[in-house]
Amino acid sequence: MDTKQTVTLLNDVYQNCAANIESMDTLLSKVNDPMLKGEFSRIKNDHSNLSAETVGQLAQYGAEPIELSKAERATIWSYTQAQSMFINSKRMAEIVFDAGNSGIKCVMKSVNANAQANQTAKDIAEKYINIQQNHANELRCYL
Repeated sequence: MDTKQTVTLLNDVYQNCAANIESMDTLLSKVNDPMLKGEFSRIKNDHSNLSAETVGQLAQYGAEPIELSKAERATIWSYTQAQSMFINSKRMAEIVFDAGNSGIKCVMKSVNANAQANQTAKDIAEKYINIQQNHANELRCYL
């Protein structure tokens, strides 16, 4: 087990959760469909819970989570705003579906790059991937 790789993997999961939470905050203010709003709320809640778990694990290594920079937050916000300008449920679900796939790819790359991370960090990464896959399945009916 390599502590640096463990902390790196945990921070990568944390930042992907933070990006999802940022996106959901933007989209929740725009969605009118009550079923889709409920799904977006569940996505935000699942990522908030996993984020808190990740912060707890980072603390065990004396590490702080690396927050998204202002530039990263601005990029997420502007992308989500631009993509949701011509708003409808199908387009919003598509944005979240695509972002979920991108998040899975980022976390899988981190898992592979940090192969010496401890099993708990790998399990948290797997939880992230499972959350994304489960929500993608729920969003299929909106595509």
